[in-house]
Amino acid sequence: MCAVFDSFTQVLGEFVEPHSILKAARTKIAIRGSDGSIKIPEYPKNTPDHILVQGVLKDSGAVASICSRDLMHTVDGIGLRWLITGTKGEIEVTAPEGQWQMSDPGRKLRLKIGKNEAVEVPYANNADKSYLERLSINVTGLYEAFLKDDQSHYATFDSALRTHVLLDEILKRSGFAA
Repeated sequence: MCAVFDSFTQVLGEFVEPHSILKAARTKIAIRGSDGSIKIPEYPKNTPDHILVQGVLKDSGAVASICSRDLMHTVDGIGLRWLITGTKGEIEVTAPEGQWQMSDPGRKLRLKIGKNEAVEVPYANNADKSYLERLSINVTGLYEAFLKDDQSHYATFDSALRTHVLLDEILKRSGFAA
């Protein structure tokens, strides 16, 4: 969830006094070995699997909300949906997984301006990285950004600190006890 919050605040800015609800619906998880087999079937879990954050954004004054949930059985196969609604239209980002940085080929970016039909916008071209495993594409992009010192593509110490201060505030305001 940290990657989603970091991306959110990089694009839209920080929350002012966020309101939050955190809930652990599942209190046990299976621990798997490197071969994928279940090693411990019911290990105690004390982290939230449902997270709701809403509030006003500091820079724009816009109202925003983020909801992350347990993705075991989604109704439409969408694990992540991010809607950005502005004065001229709306942007929708979707992915089958809950983490968009994993370069899922099913991810989509759609844009609707005014009364026009929504159009799908292509993601950055990763054709030159087709030789890589899907989960390696984002790591390769990070290494390329490090090489170029392009800090707009990765978290710096300062931006990571701001994200973690926000996460601490969200946890505190939720009253969630781990």
